[in-house]
Amino acid sequence: MTIEPATTNRIAQQYDTMVEDMLRAADLSRYMGTDVLNPVQAEVNKFNMMLEKASVSTNASVSELQNYSQRSLYQVRLAIKEVQSNMANKHSNLGSVGGQMSMLDSSAWSGTLSEVAMKIEEIGNQYGKIIINQPDKDNIDRMMANTLESIEVAYKQNPSPSNAQTSKANAMTSLNSIASMLEQRKSALLQSSLSNLVSQKEIELLNTVSVLKMNAESLTKHEMEVVNMHSTKATEQLAKIKSDPMSYDKAIMQQHLRVFEQILAPLAQMRESVQYRSALSGGNFSSPRRPASQKTYGFGSVPKRRYHEHQKENPSNRSPFRVAPDVAMSIRGLGNVGDSVSTQMKKVDPNTAPENLDSTTVDVLNANLEIASAQGFISPADEAILREQLSSLNIAAFGGDQQLYDSSKTAIRNTIDHYSQTYKNKAASGAIDANIPSGSSGKKYPDGFSEVGPFFSRAGLTLGIGTIVFGSVGLLLAWKIATGGEA
Repeated sequence: MTIEPATTNRIAQQYDTMVEDMLRAADLSRYMGTDVLNPVQAEVNKFNMMLEKASVSTNASVSELQNYSQRSLYQVRLAIKEVQSNMANKHSNLGSVGGQMSMLDSSAWSGTLSEVAMKIEEIGNQYGKIIINQPDKDNIDRMMANTLESIEVAYKQNPSPSNAQTSKANAMTSLNSIASMLEQRKSALLQSSLSNLVSQKEIELLNTVSVLKMNAESLTKHEMEVVNMHSTKATEQLAKIKSDPMSYDKAIMQQHLRVFEQILAPLAQMRESVQYRSALSGGNFSSPRRPASQKTYGFGSVPKRRYHEHQKENPSNRSPFRVAPDVAMSIRGLGNVGDSVSTQMKKVDPNTAPENLDSTTVDVLNANLEIASAQGFISPADEAILREQLSSLNIAAFGGDQQLYDSSKTAIRNTIDHYSQTYKNKAASGAIDANIPSGSSGKKYPDGFSEVGPFFSRAGLTLGIGTIVFGSVGLLLAWKIATGGEA
């Protein structure tokens, strides 16, 4: 993005004003436009050429121009010293300039000028970006320029070497005061930026917890314990970020924020699950996030019937949700024997890179717990996958926090136990049949087959039929004999 012409014009105007002030302070302003000031004019021309190129460049920034302006002004000061030195060597009769030349002949005064100029350049390089955004930036520039003028005035009053040291001390005190003021403003700016960042994270945490608290009736006791635990831990992490002086370091801040996001992740997952459940039951939440897999039951992403079956007069599959199984177990002894066990739970990709394995396991486990929550129970196959993923978690996934690691694993283990016990209770009460396969019809036996009765019932039936058959044959033989026939 190019710099606006008004900005470059303002920088050029400030630069020209500073150069003119330095020439007046050195009593050389009357030589403006003459060959005497050629070294100064060369530096000014160099700055103007750079400014002209920057005005059409897409990579230049205002702060870079300001810093370059400060460096160029320092070169102008050196050029002025060169002019004064040349005029002194020629012993020109320049009126009051002769008095100014003698200051450079003194090592004490020339050293004072050099050190003060270097201090001004140091302040410009260190605080240039802050000065640009200050409402009193012109006054700050003027204060630094006055320190050079004060040395000129002090020399005219008393050109002794001892006064040079006194003048240098006074100038350095003024510049240190300016640097201290700018450092305070820099600290205040960093503190304000940090406070704003923490406030944003506090609002993010508050919004997440508020949604969960407003839907507390749809959460289990263990889920509420997780909410309270992670909410407390996230609040503590934000307080740590705010109080840690190292938070002003960008790398340290990024580490703090990564830990906060890891603490907040289970709450965000739980919020999405609550919103989705509320949406299924007629809630007002919009666009709930679905799990990525379209092979789950009740989580399809297709809004209408599948495979264009809505265009048929009598579609055979009227819903995007497939027939949800009562259990996630495959058939045992009946139906399809291709797969011994089926489950809706996702598994961690074995090809996952080692450095991403922890975060991937956490994401997959959270997604599986959402599926378990939507089902209301987990089958033995589901349970085996969840416990395997839980056992593979390590402390690195929780930012190295041992307490958070232990409490989170306990909460997840309790959740798995709860859904596993729910499955057992439903199977014991007959609400579900662990022998019925996933997606099977409501019929217990195929067409043309019926239930086989107990052994005694089948034995009695067989004896009854045998008695009837043999009795009929006996009666037939007796009838033949009675009528005189032969059997």
